[in-house]
Amino acid sequence: MKKHIIKTITTIICGTALSTNLALATGIINTKDLEPANKLSLNTTQTILYQNTLEFVNNLKTLDTESKFELETRLEALRNYILYPIILTNVIKKFPDDFPLIKYIDYLNTYFPKTNFTKDTIDRTFLYYSNNEDFNSINLNVEVLGKDYPYNLTSLCAIGNSELNSGTQYDKLELSNIFNQALAQRYINSCSSFLNAYVDNQLINETNTIAIKDFILNNATTSRINLIKRLDKITSLNYQNASLANYAITIVENPKTILENNHTTEKDLLEIDSSNTRNLASKFGFKNDQDLLSFIDLVNSSQASPAIKKQAIAEYIEINYYKISADLVKQYITTYYTDRTLEQSIRRAIASKQPYLQYINLLSVDRQNNSEWLYWKAKAMQASNPRQAKQLLEQVLNQPGFYGLLAAKTLGKPYKVVNSMVYSLDKAPDLQKEFSWYAEAIKEANKLNDTNLALYIWRNFEVDNNYTGLINWSYRNNLYYLGVNSSIRQGLRENLAARFPNAYDHIFANTTKNLLVSKTFAQAIARQESAWNYNAKSSANAYGLMQFINATAARTAKNMGIDYTGVSNLYNPEYAINLGSYHLSELLEQNDNNRMLAAIGYNAGPRRISQWLNNSNGQLNFDEFVATIPFNETRNYVMNTLTFDYYSQVLQGYKNPVIFYDSEWNRKY
Repeated sequence: MKKHIIKTITTIICGTALSTNLALATGIINTKDLEPANKLSLNTTQTILYQNTLEFVNNLKTLDTESKFELETRLEALRNYILYPIILTNVIKKFPDDFPLIKYIDYLNTYFPKTNFTKDTIDRTFLYYSNNEDFNSINLNVEVLGKDYPYNLTSLCAIGNSELNSGTQYDKLELSNIFNQALAQRYINSCSSFLNAYVDNQLINETNTIAIKDFILNNATTSRINLIKRLDKITSLNYQNASLANYAITIVENPKTILENNHTTEKDLLEIDSSNTRNLASKFGFKNDQDLLSFIDLVNSSQASPAIKKQAIAEYIEINYYKISADLVKQYITTYYTDRTLEQSIRRAIASKQPYLQYINLLSVDRQNNSEWLYWKAKAMQASNPRQAKQLLEQVLNQPGFYGLLAAKTLGKPYKVVNSMVYSLDKAPDLQKEFSWYAEAIKEANKLNDTNLALYIWRNFEVDNNYTGLINWSYRNNLYYLGVNSSIRQGLRENLAARFPNAYDHIFANTTKNLLVSKTFAQAIARQESAWNYNAKSSANAYGLMQFINATAARTAKNMGIDYTGVSNLYNPEYAINLGSYHLSELLEQNDNNRMLAAIGYNAGPRRISQWLNNSNGQLNFDEFVATIPFNETRNYVMNTLTFDYYSQVLQGYKNPVIFYDSEWNRKY
């Protein structure tokens, strides 16, 4: 990756820098859309009123005269507050009749013309108007915004529905394109009124017919078949698509029908069959090994094509892989396989010290060239072909990630590729000067502990994917979660400075100096757990920067001798870091300062450490044990946190960064 170079050319005319050069200077490519907000007040003194009003709105289900007046009064009082447009758009979306968009569209279009919150509001209200046949409201707003406004697809469908139903002039080609987009993107809920109106006006053309066919083929699965059923009016417009839709419904509802046909020459029907082999395998069920043999007999004696037969059996083995006895899987896996079952078989063979090279050689080309399987191919060939094994390890050594580190350790060579991933971040723009409203609004949302809102506003900046100035700004302002989010969205996997800020440096340093856990390993855990979003909450009810569940947090706090009053404590970064670092030290102390085992305990619970060590019974090397961790999530977690630890050591200037401790590497597991 080439480092993005900022051109700091500034053209001055009469002492004023041109806005076109601002884009060059900052790497922000939508400056003209963002600059109008600079004219607004930056008042941040009405925080309490804003929070109370937000709660007031969230608790309201409907508006009566009194509550509407109360809400209008509150909004007027907040008009100069920095987050006024946020609360305003929330109100418009929730009460589109009482707070009609047309009353506020000039304000939004003047100061926030293309922001996500403006466009989301247009989407929500236009959809409401379209579903309620209030086409006049749509038309009035379109007159203000113009036909060339960059509407989202939901809004385009609403506008199209309005044009078709209100007698206004429309462009057939434009509507045709919207129709095709709605089907391709599965916008069935938000575009249903438009789709029906388009059909009622007899506008279906040849490109639409093709789009309908593609829609049927792309949704002929168990989870999506209802989309096809809902569009029966559309799919039945011609014989070919009607027949295809009926076949899709039949196959999804009774996948055994696949076995009655050989569609080797009928591409569309074959595609539907192929999409439902997993459905067929799943509905057959599994009680014992005999069911696999029965399924193989059933499929191989059927009329289905050879490719469908092989795929169906492979899917059956994949679905039931850990239910079928290992010996029976081994008997059939080289004939009926998917990449997933081959990888599972490789891990099983590694765990039992059995040969596995034959499975690697059956993987798809993409998977074979993955650094993980190149590494294990090299390991499998070390005895029979040490020269080629070394060449493969050298290849892995030049790749980023955990297996590059393993290759370095195995070869006893420095991991030089990391040096090509360390870039200086681009100069941070002066957002306070250039985009004052956005800078202050983001900071205000963060001050309110509303990281979701801060991220929502942050995403309005459009940048060149290689540009890291905004990321730099976020790190300089201790808004680490914003920069990490940008590094992910921009695909900066090989820019370590963009991905791994030295977040909460002093807190981690002070917290870990008297603990067993290192600063960089504690930071690596936090980075993996929350991507530095201190307000994060997972689906498993884990909270905060270090993602504690309530019970573990309470127990750790008790061990530390500090107060714990509830999950609200976990949203405090300093508290979370103290608690998380202490818990990591407990895990390290219990496991001979072994970071890999501590990471397992942090992610999957301490019981899993002893359980998996008992399973391996001291037979596995470090790399083998990691590769055979039973849970995919935990395996990836271990690989990520150990890699992040090393990257952080490099970024923070450690003189001798450690890949793996000798005590971790040299022991048996």
